[in-house]
Amino acid sequence: MTTRVVLLKNPTPNEDKDVYAVASRQAGFKPWFVPVLAHSFVGQDNLQAKLCQIASTTTGSHDVALIVTSQRAVEAMAAVLDRVNASVAAVIRNMPAYTVGPATANLLRSHGFNHVRGGDDAGNGQILAQLIVHDKLRQVFFLTGRSRRDVIPVTLAKNAIAIEEIVVYESANLASAQSNFNHAVGNYHHDDDDNDNDDVTWVVFFSPTGAIPIVNLLKQRFSIDNNNSVRIAAIGPTTQAFLADNNIPPVVVAGKPDPESLLDAIKQHL
Repeated sequence: MTTRVVLLKNPTPNEDKDVYAVASRQAGFKPWFVPVLAHSFVGQDNLQAKLCQIASTTTGSHDVALIVTSQRAVEAMAAVLDRVNASVAAVIRNMPAYTVGPATANLLRSHGFNHVRGGDDAGNGQILAQLIVHDKLRQVFFLTGRSRRDVIPVTLAKNAIAIEEIVVYESANLASAQSNFNHAVGNYHHDDDDNDNDDVTWVVFFSPTGAIPIVNLLKQRFSIDNNNSVRIAAIGPTTQAFLADNNIPPVVVAGKPDPESLLDAIKQHL
């Protein structure tokens, strides 16, 4: 049986070394990326001014921190840190930085952040918010996209932790997502000479954001369930609930938002 894993996400710049691609190949599967969103930085000048202000007022403070829950937000901040005074960058990189999941945590570390918290121990925003409450922070600066869930701000506000949101990127549905998805899934049985009727394609959803066009296409064109050739996986409970609400509940859900947990769940099902 040939198994393809269609990953509805942007790969890292070196696609062959993307952790999801590497893990899929190691598991004997064929990875195929289908990005559903286009991202762009916004407010870079505002972010630069804010980081300079933070650095000048929070040096040495242990109860003030950053929240950076997406790789796009890390990249937006890193772009600004490359152009500010070295002393400002050093202060920011030494602040506690709270994040969700191992991929974003590792990206923060790769950009020189020394005190990354959450990561492997925080698989979603609710867990991260509880960790911040437990650490008794006084103030946090939340670097986020234009669209985000309310769970972190609401939880922190209920616990009297001051939170300032800084919008650093925006996302838009990628116009080519449906045609790229059709190419990945619809043409699957034509790209290998040894394919047979047992071929399976797993479609992995990483977020509700930007997913509706693919959900609609799946419901229109493909047979989706436990026993058919197109099966659905979700990276976590938020995405699982979104898919269930749209009448395509996932066959498997990753125990943690990382490639190993995802591929283990798929292998256990197979």
